[in-house]
Amino acid sequence: MSLFDGGTMSIAFKVANKLKQKIISFFDIANIVHMDKLNTVSILTYHCVTSEALRVNDFCFVTASDFEEQISYLNNVFDIIPMSDMYIEKKCDKPRAIITFDDGFYNNYEVAFPILKKYKSPFSIYLSTNLVKSNDTVWFCKVNYALSFTQVDNVEWNGKGFNLTTPTGREEASIYIQRDLKIFKNNEIEAKICKLYMSLNLEMPANFSNYKNYRMLDQQAIDEMRSSGLVEYGAHTHNHTILSRLSYSESYEEISKSIYIVTELTGQKCKMFAYPNGGKSDFSIDHINIIKELGIVSAVTMESGLARSNDNPFKIKRLFVSSNTSLKTFKLQVHGFRN
Repeated sequence: MSLFDGGTMSIAFKVANKLKQKIISFFDIANIVHMDKLNTVSILTYHCVTSEALRVNDFCFVTASDFEEQISYLNNVFDIIPMSDMYIEKKCDKPRAIITFDDGFYNNYEVAFPILKKYKSPFSIYLSTNLVKSNDTVWFCKVNYALSFTQVDNVEWNGKGFNLTTPTGREEASIYIQRDLKIFKNNEIEAKICKLYMSLNLEMPANFSNYKNYRMLDQQAIDEMRSSGLVEYGAHTHNHTILSRLSYSESYEEISKSIYIVTELTGQKCKMFAYPNGGKSDFSIDHINIIKELGIVSAVTMESGLARSNDNPFKIKRLFVSSNTSLKTFKLQVHGFRN
């Protein structure tokens, strides 16, 4: 019998990995020891960039100050390239990075775009086309709004109670409720969110465009960013629906409609796609075949890690940047030492 069983070896590996991360972070040398600089691409996933912190923290909302700090670091250390250049071989001494946004929030234009222009950084936005140019917003923003503005002291969700008298309690409720809602179809999510509002003694806003953190892109913003030459647009389904929850015909409609509308909105053929939620179980070979048939040439996931130039172009890994990502953690992420 071996002195070390599999579990012991696994623990030892994790401890060694944590120690390595601490050493790299302490000496601030992640850029020097970047993982396989020539064959990897660090693709960053953002959703929202806000001018001020939310009432209730949400992982998808990064503050403008943190975002600029991150973009400044990328600009100094990386060659920031468009998504369409990922598979183009170019000689460069720097590692490569790609900046992406999912969903299509107005703050991508209002807050993030001026920063990206300042650093002349190309980026991509994957649009949920039924939300763009609408007064609606992504469902997780509706949860955030409810928990931000309710005056109720506690809420129960699926038998679990949450104390809403503290910011921490509200954030814990948001995380739990969002995780639970992801498994449902859009109409079911909306019905459950309506019940949440009732339990919190709130009315859902008829127009989320009045709330800058939740507002979605309009045509003017899309056009202005496109004219800068910095942005590429892709599709993210029509209703921001996790594809594995749908039938084949429903999936085809979600994907095809979003690709068609992105082409209409931008005046450019849509060639890029992002899977909603983007985990391994959230899409299948059927969905890959659909996007191939419809002319998509690259598709990004939310599977965490550095992308590689020889990866399947329809299963591209990215690195999620959250509201809690410190600059030290960010450096470890983008250089391949932390997923």
